[in-house]
Amino acid sequence: MESVNAQAKITGKGQVQLPAVIRKRLGAEVGDFLVFKSTENGHVLLELRKQKRLTKLAGALKATQPFPGVEAEEEETRRLWTEARQHKA
Repeated sequence: MESVNAQAKITGKGQVQLPAVIRKRLGAEVGDFLVFKSTENGHVLLELRKQKRLTKLAGALKATQPFPGVEAEEEETRRLWTEARQHKA
């Protein structure tokens, strides 16, 4: 694999924006983690840890009840939210 060179500036808050060419090379996406490891000789190694996507977990658990449908779920969520807000007032 051909090496890629890129640079980024450290902001006043100590933040660094990962250059697009590096993000693409790593396959980094929003929500992923970067792990920085410093070596004894002053180099910094960068490791990408992919965030597990919720969609990858679809079907991982067996359903104990049939799904009532999106509309019924939304209605129940609204009811529970309204009920919780009324108890806080």
